[in-house]
Amino acid sequence: VFDGVHRLALPSVLVHIMAFPGQMSLLASEDFPLPLMGMVHLGNAVEHRRPLAADSPVQIRTWTEGLRAHRRGTQFDVITEVLTEDADVEAPADQDLLWQETSTYLSRGTHLAGVASEESRSVAREEFAPPRKTAQWHLDADIGRRYASVSGDWNPIHLSSLSAKALGMRSAIAHGMYAAGRMLEGREPQQAGHRWSIRFEAPIRLPGTVAFGARSTASDDEVTVAFSGWDPRTGRRHFSGELARPD
Repeated sequence: VFDGVHRLALPSVLVHIMAFPGQMSLLASEDFPLPLMGMVHLGNAVEHRRPLAADSPVQIRTWTEGLRAHRRGTQFDVITEVLTEDADVEAPADQDLLWQETSTYLSRGTHLAGVASEESRSVAREEFAPPRKTAQWHLDADIGRRYASVSGDWNPIHLSSLSAKALGMRSAIAHGMYAAGRMLEGREPQQAGHRWSIRFEAPIRLPGTVAFGARSTASDDEVTVAFSGWDPRTGRRHFSGELARPD
């Protein structure tokens, strides 16, 4: 738990929350070519190079790239970098990069003209065999509102079943980054130097229960932890992830 006493450096998901307003400002701008409404968060990959203290001034830059076809629309990446206070934002040195994130999104129903997607030709779903369960999460109906109050992500699909149904959802669903934060809790090294990723599949409906599995393997200089979260009733996977940290 981050409280500024027992843990002095920010966990990765709190760094994401710090950068989130800039990301949303970019996606909501009038000249952004894809509609924000109905956008789906597919996954994240983070390299957390150096510790970030809560009271350390930083610079944040974000941009989009990788516009590409998907069988259900168009996907793209949002790249975010957190830099030291005195870094040259236009051309930062390698040592000035503290934290970097690639967030992948899907704009449903918006297709690139004349571009065929590799995914559209092969849509077979990967077989998933649930690993050994190491924990079980019980998520209350208000978990989306609680995460939104911290993160500023007030997307209606996360807030209540009523607001989610107004946007065509069966019920409210948990934020993907809430799952990422819970996946990483107590596992990230405070001294940084680690990287992690998460891929979202089936939504976590609220209220709900998630079976969770974490499995570690070690090499000479690195520990890798593989994560899975799934519906304990149906066996359908909600997300998969990985953390690689120094041994």
